[in-house]
Amino acid sequence: MINTELLKQYIEVKADLDAATASLAEKKTAYEASIADLTAKKKTLSEEIETLITSIKEEGLEEYKETGSKTLTGGFKVQSKSTLSYDKETALEWAISKGLFLSLDEKAFKKSASSLNLDFVTEEKVDTVTVPKVVKL
Repeated sequence: MINTELLKQYIEVKADLDAATASLAEKKTAYEASIADLTAKKKTLSEEIETLITSIKEEGLEEYKETGSKTLTGGFKVQSKSTLSYDKETALEWAISKGLFLSLDEKAFKKSASSLNLDFVTEEKVDTVTVPKVVKL
């Protein structure tokens, strides 16, 4: 038989827990309401920044194509990165036939694929514009 003192203690602690939970929920709701305007403003400004960054990157790539300079106005820079495109099944078959891998380790394959001159791999240079921490005018 369960000790009745333990049950009484449980009932008291459970009541305190329920009261604390309700109080916390009430305060959380009030807090969220108090910062609703700021939260909305932050969301709006973040969306605006993303739109501006997209436009700046587009113009930056145009500037790079025209001038060839990777250092752009305002401290933005162009980075060129290579991306590899290949059929995963063909790459896996090649890797297995060479005894290099039991399964295709894409990271390791990508590191070595450009120097192996494989006919099923194409390499493409992709230019992207990086965003500086501080924009200079």
